[in-house]
Amino acid sequence: MTAGHLARGAAAEVFAARALEKDGYRILLRNHRTRAGEIDLVAVKRGVITFVEVKARRPGGRAGTAEDALTPTKLRRVSRAADSVLRARGLADAPRALLGAAVVLGDDGAPVTVRFIPVEEVR
Repeated sequence: MTAGHLARGAAAEVFAARALEKDGYRILLRNHRTRAGEIDLVAVKRGVITFVEVKARRPGGRAGTAEDALTPTKLRRVSRAADSVLRARGLADAPRALLGAAVVLGDDGAPVTVRFIPVEEVR
């Protein structure tokens, strides 16, 4: 990965976190690593712990859309990491949800829009 790629990814995560905060979420963790994988954002709203996978793409790019990058394999990995986080904190039975955050980047690489996609409803 190039430095520019990493910077765009970090900017997309900040953009998604701000959008969540505007919607009433409180960000608990960012870029949390577990044996099962990394979780981009962990947030809470009304007692539901929400795990967020952020993907960013430019329109018409070779890598497809941000939604395309939220693959079932990737989301299963995030779900396993979420289980790990909750078990480690004694919260295995806490209400949780999983969201995909599809961030569209502008021509300059800056985040322009974000769309949250419910992947796993509250359980």
